[in-house]
Order: sequence, then C-alpha cells, then structure tokens
Amino acid sequence: MKRVYLAGCFQETNSFAPRPTDLALFARGKLLEGSALLDDVRGANLELAGMLAALPEHFPGVEIVPGLHAWGVASGPLTDETYAALGGRILAGLRAAGPVDAVLLSLHGSLDAESCPGCEGDLLGRIRAEVGPGVPVAASFDLHAVMSAAILRHADILAGYRTYPHVDMADTGRRTVAALAGWLAGGRRERAVVRRWPAIVPVDNAQTDRGPLAEAVAAVAALEHEPGIRAAALFCTHPWIDSAGSGVTLVAYATPAAAAAAGRRLEAVLARLWERRDEFRVDCPGPEEFYAGVAGRERPVAAIDAGDVTTAGAPGDSTVLLRAARAHGGVRVLIPLVDAATVAAAWAAGEGATAEFRVGGSDAADAPNTRVTLRAKVRRCVDGPIRVRGEAFGGLALDLGPRVLLEAGPVSLAVMQHASLFHDPELWRSLGVDPAAADVVVQKSHKLFRPAYAGIARSVATVDTPGATDRRLERLPYRRVPRPVFPLDPAAGFTFATTL
Repeated sequence: MKRVYLAGCFQETNSFAPRPTDLALFARGKLLEGSALLDDVRGANLELAGMLAALPEHFPGVEIVPGLHAWGVASGPLTDETYAALGGRILAGLRAAGPVDAVLLSLHGSLDAESCPGCEGDLLGRIRAEVGPGVPVAASFDLHAVMSAAILRHADILAGYRTYPHVDMADTGRRTVAALAGWLAGGRRERAVVRRWPAIVPVDNAQTDRGPLAEAVAAVAALEHEPGIRAAALFCTHPWIDSAGSGVTLVAYATPAAAAAAGRRLEAVLARLWERRDEFRVDCPGPEEFYAGVAGRERPVAAIDAGDVTTAGAPGDSTVLLRAARAHGGVRVLIPLVDAATVAAAWAAGEGATAEFRVGGSDAADAPNTRVTLRAKVRRCVDGPIRVRGEAFGGLALDLGPRVLLEAGPVSLAVMQHASLFHDPELWRSLGVDPAAADVVVQKSHKLFRPAYAGIARSVATVDTPGATDRRLERLPYRRVPRPVFPLDPAAGFTFATTL
C-alpha cells in the first residue's frame, strides 16, 4: 500500500500590485489542513480534487496523508513572514506524516515573496531535502507558471493546465497522478527535455480555444501520445510578474532514446509561436471610445477592465470605467469595486437610504483609482461567501467580506470589502441583480468569466485601461526580466534555450 503526502500552496504574484500578500488573504481563500482539506475540495474543480479522485484508481489501497492547502487570490508578493508560515506548515505536515512513498503537490508556479523570488522552487528544494532522492515528488502547475530550474530539478514529474480560461484544474490534478503512476511503472527513465522562448505573452489573444497559443498547447499535448514520452506541458509566464525566469517554457518527459526527437518537436512549436507572435497583440478601445460604441454592440457587453483585473493581482478599486460611464450616461452598467470604507458607510446608512459616497482607492487626481463622489441609493447590504457555479473554479467559496449594491442612475456598483475572484454571475445574483438585464457588465478578469457568462454576454470587449494589470506592457517598470524579450524589445528574435 502506498502512502502519499498531499498538499498545496497556490497564488499568482503580481509584482506591480500595490499591496503585499499576508496570511489574512489566504485565510479568506483556503487555509486548511488534514481532514478539513479532504472534505473541502472533494468534487470541486480544483487540482487537489482531481488528485484525490485519481489516486485510488492508480494506486489501489492508497493512504492519502493530507497536509496544508493554502489558496489565495492573486495579489502582491508574499511578506517573508507569510511565506515562512506557509512553507513551514507544509514541511511540518510532511515530517509529521512519517515515511511516505510519494509527495503530490498543487502549485501555481508564479509565487514570489519579498526576499524569495520563485517560492515554488524553494519549497520543492526543501521538500526534496526532507524526503531524499528516493521519494518521487510530482506537482501540478498553472499554465502561467514561471518554470524555473529549481522546479525542474527538484520535481520528478509535473503537469500543467491546458486551458485559458482555466477550466481544467481537476483534470490537471488527475493527469499529474497518471503521469506519476506511469513514471513509476516505467522505471523512472523519463527526464525533462526543456525548450524556452524569451517572451512575455500578452493575454488579449492568448486563449487556448483559438489563436496561436491554442495551436501550441495542442501540439505539446499531442507529444504525450508519442513513444517514449510520459508527459508534456507548455507554460507561458503571466505578464505581471517581474521575474528572471519569465518566458515561454515547454517541457516533455522523455526516455533517453526519445529525448532528441522530443527536443526537435518542442523547438518546432516555439518556431511557430515566433511566426505568429504579432497575433497576440490586438487593438482595444479606450473607455471613452468603448462607451461611445456600446449602442452598436450586441448587449449585454462583457467589458474587461484590462488594467484592474483582480484575478491577476490588481486591487479592484479602479474608477476609470465608472467615470467614463457617468460621462456618457444612459448606459445600464454593472461595475464591481473594492472599497472597504464605502461598504462601511453604506452599511451605516442602511438599505433604502440615499447618501453621498466617495468611491475608489486613491485621493490622487491622476490615479486610475482616484475617488469619485456620487449620490447613490443603497439597494442591498449582504454578507457571507458566494459559491462559484461556473466551470472556472467551480465549487469554490469566495469570501468577499460584507458587500453592498449602490445604484446611481443607470450605474450599479457591487462594492466589496475584499478583492477576490469576481468572474462568476453569482456575485450579482447574490445582490439581487440579473446581469442579463444590463447593457454592460464590467469584468475584473481576462478570461475566467467567459464560461459562466457564455449564456449571458452577447459580446465581449477588452477596454484599454491603466493599472497593475496594464495590457500595455511597455508602461510597466520591469527590472528582473532578462532582456531582450518579446514584445518589449524589437530586436527580440526567435531563439530557444535547453537550460534555465
């Protein structure tokens, strides 16, 4: 009978976010250990849920030893104290577990702390030192992972998402277990074959159901059906982490006899991405142009607030689209906004009250989130989590803190105490609003909203707005990313590397 230690530490770091990540952010997400972890994730669309379902299939009679499951919405780098606490609890759980036959982890791959860029590589190194070279370590990763040398050195085998918007989390967990089982059954012969392209892939046209990334992901996934190849994955670092490891990384686990051919196949995928590189960049309207053209679009329009995407680490307090909506008038707009002070003021006023509020996150007149004074009616005051019903993170409970629905003419604001994932229509339904009745539903995610809004939104528009998730990458202060790199440098020609 196999004993498998199961744990997770998952968050996407945004190097340009204004706030660091503390332990309270994880407490609002998931911070579970032992049997509580098992009870919480079963049946959800999460990697750990897929692992739990697949382990008994591949390892009959397996004993699963659960450790810590830490999950938090994207934000700034972890404080050193927070990373020390999370890493320490995962290591403590592993030590308490006693001898295990394998370690199975759910990781993001783009987690940085103040003094530790590349937390996953560091954590895997500490786990490897604890279990020694004889115990296999397998891990699942987000599509937007920074695939570092330390990760590849300390993990025996890994798997990654193949969808963006992300809907295959549980499936990725199942594939991780299957890859581990096959690797063990095959005598541990396969080793990582790696190729890289120095690129920060813009997200506007980086979905995996069409376009250049779809072709690349499909080509890499097809490698798993080739003789001598156990697993294969593509990772393209998300644009808002300033990391020395940023880039597109392709990994295939191949036997010595298949390694050279696998490397050539990966190089061909990267060459094709280079040929299609300009397809990642698209033209998007600014706020004024967008609202001026709403009447000519199919409605409701899902309008992506590109600079203030909370699923990628922005604070969610931008007022750019609010100011533009008020300037145009007449358009029925739903806008989520993070502003704890406004929530407190609205709760104090009470449902049904009309009062003056100053919404937004900054007093600076030139800031994207400069405060806006408006007179609004408090329609609803709600507390308690919401549960995601769509495919993307389906089943996940989201703690937004107390929230309110403010109505100022045709503009309705869902104002939350905490930033979180706002991609599911349950956010609006929890406040008594039918998003299908609006002209515009502002989205604080790039792609995650698409599955859940497929039957609601009649069209989608990305609006060019500034902020911590600015789509104009040249406006961001990168310092660690190796140069030259596409698309920041015109001279960033195609190349690939076999080492990290």
